[in-house]
Amino acid sequence: SGGSGEDVNLAFAAFGATDTIYASFDLVLPSGNPVNPDGNGMYFAHFKDGGFNFRARTGVLSPAGGGDYVLAVNGSSSDLGSGASWPSDLSFDTTYKVVISWDAGTGEGRLWVDPTAMGDASVAHVGGSTGDLIESFAFRQGSDYTGFMEVDNVIVGNTFDDVLPPPPVVPTVSEWGLIVMGLLFLIGGALVLRRMSVQVVPQTASV
Repeated sequence: SGGSGEDVNLAFAAFGATDTIYASFDLVLPSGNPVNPDGNGMYFAHFKDGGFNFRARTGVLSPAGGGDYVLAVNGSSSDLGSGASWPSDLSFDTTYKVVISWDAGTGEGRLWVDPTAMGDASVAHVGGSTGDLIESFAFRQGSDYTGFMEVDNVIVGNTFDDVLPPPPVVPTVSEWGLIVMGLLFLIGGALVLRRMSVQVVPQTASV
Protein backbone atom coordinates (compact mmCIF):
# COMPACT_ATOMS: atom_id res chain seq x y z
CA SER A 1 0.00 0.00 0.00
CA GLY A 2 1.07 3.60 -0.34
CA GLY A 3 0.27 7.02 1.07
CA SER A 4 -1.85 7.83 4.09
CA GLY A 5 -4.73 5.45 4.74
CA GLU A 6 -6.27 2.95 7.10
CA ASP A 7 -4.17 1.51 9.92
CA VAL A 8 -4.59 -2.20 10.72
CA ASN A 9 -3.64 -4.30 13.73
CA LEU A 10 -3.61 -7.93 14.80
CA ALA A 11 -5.00 -8.42 18.32
CA PHE A 12 -4.00 -11.17 20.77
CA ALA A 13 -4.02 -11.89 24.50
CA ALA A 14 -2.10 -9.19 26.36
CA PHE A 15 1.54 -9.79 27.23
CA GLY A 16 2.82 -9.08 30.74
CA ALA A 17 4.50 -5.94 32.06
CA THR A 18 7.97 -7.54 31.88
CA ASP A 19 7.52 -9.78 28.84
CA THR A 20 9.40 -9.59 25.55
CA ILE A 21 7.34 -9.89 22.38
CA TYR A 22 8.59 -10.68 18.87
CA ALA A 23 7.24 -10.20 15.36
CA SER A 24 8.50 -11.02 11.88
CA PHE A 25 7.39 -10.21 8.35
CA ASP A 26 8.65 -10.12 4.77
CA LEU A 27 9.23 -6.62 3.42
CA VAL A 28 9.61 -5.37 -0.16
CA LEU A 29 9.85 -1.74 -1.28
CA PRO A 30 9.18 -1.63 -5.03
CA SER A 31 11.44 0.49 -7.21
CA GLY A 32 10.12 3.73 -8.63
CA ASN A 33 8.71 4.77 -5.25
CA PRO A 34 11.02 7.31 -3.62
CA VAL A 35 11.78 7.07 0.08
CA ASN A 36 11.09 10.64 1.06
CA PRO A 37 10.42 10.92 4.79
CA ASP A 38 11.77 13.81 6.82
CA GLY A 39 14.70 13.41 9.20
CA ASN A 40 12.47 11.63 11.73
CA GLY A 41 11.78 8.86 9.26
CA MET A 42 8.45 7.13 8.75
CA TYR A 43 7.45 4.22 10.95
CA PHE A 44 5.03 1.66 9.53
CA ALA A 45 5.08 -1.23 12.03
CA HIS A 46 4.87 -1.36 15.82
CA PHE A 47 3.49 -3.13 18.88
CA LYS A 48 0.70 -1.44 20.84
CA ASP A 49 -1.27 -1.73 24.04
CA GLY A 50 -5.02 -1.24 24.42
CA GLY A 51 -4.63 2.51 23.96
CA PHE A 52 -2.20 4.56 21.93
CA ASN A 53 1.14 3.50 23.33
CA PHE A 54 3.21 2.37 20.33
CA ARG A 55 6.41 0.44 21.03
CA ALA A 56 9.38 -0.71 18.92
CA ARG A 57 8.28 1.56 16.08
CA THR A 58 9.99 0.34 12.92
CA GLY A 59 10.23 2.13 9.59
CA VAL A 60 12.29 3.73 6.88
CA LEU A 61 14.83 6.51 6.68
CA SER A 62 16.42 8.02 3.59
CA PRO A 63 19.51 6.06 2.50
CA ALA A 64 22.78 6.92 4.18
CA GLY A 65 25.00 5.68 1.35
CA GLY A 66 24.45 4.40 -2.16
CA GLY A 67 21.44 2.21 -1.41
CA ASP A 68 17.72 2.91 -1.64
CA TYR A 69 16.58 3.13 1.99
CA VAL A 70 17.44 2.29 5.59
CA LEU A 71 15.41 0.52 8.27
CA ALA A 72 15.38 1.83 11.83
CA VAL A 73 13.72 1.14 15.18
CA ASN A 74 12.85 3.37 18.13
CA GLY A 75 11.81 1.85 21.44
CA SER A 76 8.98 4.30 22.10
CA SER A 77 9.13 7.41 19.91
CA SER A 78 8.15 8.10 16.32
CA ASP A 79 11.54 9.77 15.78
CA LEU A 80 13.39 6.97 14.00
CA GLY A 81 16.31 9.30 13.35
CA SER A 82 17.10 9.29 17.06
CA GLY A 83 16.62 5.54 17.34
CA ALA A 84 18.83 2.74 16.02
CA SER A 85 19.42 2.42 12.27
CA TRP A 86 20.46 -0.68 10.37
CA PRO A 87 24.16 -0.17 9.51
CA SER A 88 23.78 -0.71 5.76
CA ASP A 89 21.40 0.56 3.11
CA LEU A 90 18.80 -1.81 1.66
CA SER A 91 17.64 -2.17 -1.94
CA PHE A 92 14.34 -1.83 -3.79
CA ASP A 93 12.67 -4.93 -5.27
CA THR A 94 14.36 -7.17 -2.70
CA THR A 95 12.53 -9.26 -0.10
CA TYR A 96 13.92 -8.91 3.41
CA LYS A 97 12.91 -10.90 6.47
CA VAL A 98 12.44 -8.33 9.22
CA VAL A 99 12.28 -9.32 12.89
CA ILE A 100 11.53 -6.85 15.68
CA SER A 101 11.08 -7.20 19.43
CA TRP A 102 10.11 -5.09 22.40
CA ASP A 103 11.11 -5.78 25.99
CA ALA A 104 8.42 -4.39 28.29
CA GLY A 105 10.75 -4.69 31.27
CA THR A 106 13.53 -2.53 29.84
CA GLY A 107 11.82 -0.57 27.06
CA GLU A 108 14.25 -1.91 24.45
CA GLY A 109 13.18 -2.20 20.83
CA ARG A 110 15.38 -4.42 18.65
CA LEU A 111 15.63 -4.95 14.88
CA TRP A 112 17.09 -7.80 12.82
CA VAL A 113 17.28 -7.99 9.00
CA ASP A 114 17.51 -11.43 7.37
CA PRO A 115 18.57 -13.26 10.54
CA THR A 116 18.87 -17.00 10.85
CA ALA A 117 19.31 -17.01 14.64
CA MET A 118 18.69 -14.68 17.56
CA GLY A 119 22.43 -14.13 18.00
CA ASP A 120 22.82 -12.68 14.51
CA ALA A 121 23.52 -8.97 13.95
CA SER A 122 20.85 -6.60 15.26
CA VAL A 123 20.42 -3.00 16.38
CA ALA A 124 18.59 -1.85 19.50
CA HIS A 125 17.20 1.33 21.03
CA VAL A 126 15.96 1.74 24.59
CA GLY A 127 12.96 4.04 24.82
CA GLY A 128 11.63 5.93 27.79
CA SER A 129 8.61 3.73 28.45
CA THR A 130 8.29 0.34 30.16
CA GLY A 131 5.57 -1.91 31.52
CA ASP A 132 3.00 -1.55 28.74
CA LEU A 133 0.71 -4.55 28.29
CA ILE A 134 1.12 -5.23 24.59
CA GLU A 135 -1.98 -6.72 22.97
CA SER A 136 -1.65 -6.11 19.23
CA PHE A 137 0.77 -5.69 16.35
CA ALA A 138 0.00 -2.90 13.92
CA PHE A 139 0.83 -1.53 10.49
CA ARG A 140 0.48 2.18 9.80
CA GLN A 141 0.12 4.18 6.58
CA GLY A 142 1.68 7.58 7.22
CA SER A 143 1.19 10.84 5.36
CA ASP A 144 4.94 11.59 5.42
CA TYR A 145 5.77 8.81 2.95
CA THR A 146 4.31 8.59 -0.56
CA GLY A 147 5.97 5.41 -1.73
CA PHE A 148 4.66 1.86 -1.70
CA MET A 149 5.66 -1.08 0.44
CA GLU A 150 4.61 -4.72 0.55
CA VAL A 151 4.50 -6.87 3.69
CA ASP A 152 3.66 -10.55 3.98
CA ASN A 153 3.96 -13.59 6.26
CA VAL A 154 3.40 -11.73 9.53
CA ILE A 155 4.08 -13.79 12.67
CA VAL A 156 3.89 -12.65 16.32
CA GLY A 157 5.20 -14.78 19.16
CA ASN A 158 6.70 -15.18 22.63
CA THR A 159 10.21 -16.05 21.45
CA PHE A 160 12.54 -15.42 18.55
CA ASP A 161 12.13 -19.00 17.36
CA ASP A 162 8.34 -18.60 17.38
CA VAL A 163 8.55 -15.95 14.67
CA LEU A 164 11.56 -17.35 12.82
CA PRO A 165 11.57 -21.14 13.13
CA PRO A 166 14.92 -22.78 12.40
CA PRO A 167 15.33 -23.81 8.75
CA PRO A 168 14.58 -27.45 7.95
CA VAL A 169 17.50 -29.80 8.27
CA VAL A 170 18.70 -31.00 4.86
CA PRO A 171 20.29 -34.45 4.95
CA THR A 172 23.94 -34.72 3.91
CA VAL A 173 25.01 -36.89 0.99
CA SER A 174 25.95 -39.74 3.35
CA GLU A 175 22.63 -39.41 5.18
CA TRP A 176 20.74 -39.54 1.87
CA GLY A 177 22.70 -42.72 1.09
CA LEU A 178 21.57 -44.29 4.35
CA ILE A 179 17.98 -43.26 3.66
CA VAL A 180 18.08 -44.82 0.17
CA MET A 181 19.68 -48.00 1.50
CA GLY A 182 17.00 -48.22 4.18
CA LEU A 183 14.23 -47.84 1.60
CA LEU A 184 15.81 -50.50 -0.63
CA PHE A 185 16.09 -52.84 2.35
CA LEU A 186 12.41 -52.35 3.18
CA ILE A 187 11.37 -52.88 -0.45
CA GLY A 188 13.56 -55.96 -0.77
CA GLY A 189 12.18 -57.38 2.47
CA ALA A 190 8.64 -56.88 1.27
CA LEU A 191 9.39 -58.75 -1.98
CA VAL A 192 10.94 -61.68 -0.10
CA LEU A 193 7.95 -61.94 2.18
CA ARG A 194 5.67 -61.84 -0.82
CA ARG A 195 7.55 -64.74 -2.48
CA MET A 196 7.45 -66.76 0.75
CA SER A 197 3.73 -66.35 1.26
CA VAL A 198 1.83 -69.61 0.74
CA GLN A 199 -1.87 -69.90 0.29
CA VAL A 200 -3.29 -72.72 2.35
CA VAL A 201 -6.36 -74.36 0.76
CA PRO A 202 -8.49 -76.42 3.11
CA GLN A 203 -8.64 -80.08 2.10
CA THR A 204 -11.99 -81.65 1.33
CA ALA A 205 -12.50 -85.11 2.66
CA SER A 206 -13.48 -87.64 0.02
CA VAL A 207 -16.36 -89.97 0.61
